[in-house]
Amino acid sequence: MTYKTTREAINALVEVEELFLLRPMLPGEAPKRFVFVSKEVRHLLMLVSLGQGREAWMAAKARAMLDAFVVGVHVTVGWDPRHKHRSATMARVDPLTDAVWDFRCTDPRPGVRIFGRFAERDVFVCLTWADRRALDFDAQALRCRDVWQTLFRGVPPHDGIKLSDHISERASIV
Repeated sequence: MTYKTTREAINALVEVEELFLLRPMLPGEAPKRFVFVSKEVRHLLMLVSLGQGREAWMAAKARAMLDAFVVGVHVTVGWDPRHKHRSATMARVDPLTDAVWDFRCTDPRPGVRIFGRFAERDVFVCLTWADRRALDFDAQALRCRDVWQTLFRGVPPHDGIKLSDHISERASIV
């Protein structure tokens, strides 16, 4: 199936359970931004239910970070992939022309990275993830781009020249 818009593609992928809307775990929190996750990322987040251990802790921290993004908590962004503060919550990934971003889940160390792309302003699609211990950013950026192309079939990701093109409010570059 060929999609005309990113919104059509997302709706179709949710319908066939290729993407899942991430709803905040805390009841009563109204979403300010939207995050959709692939089956792969959903599986990571479901590790929370396994109870104890590094994987469950890592998944819980990743879920909390994504929930905070959804409910509109201030997000710090590494705009320059080569020069960013280590406290950045999310960052653009080289090459910038691929429009790949990562959520930087750094606790517990070494943490994980969740890779994705913006579908539109305030709408992020998490596609892949990798353990930070043996992470090849170039390979992960390429894999994320390939997963997008497989799912969205010719619909390009959202891109922009400034942070507010991606996140409408409560975000700053570090």
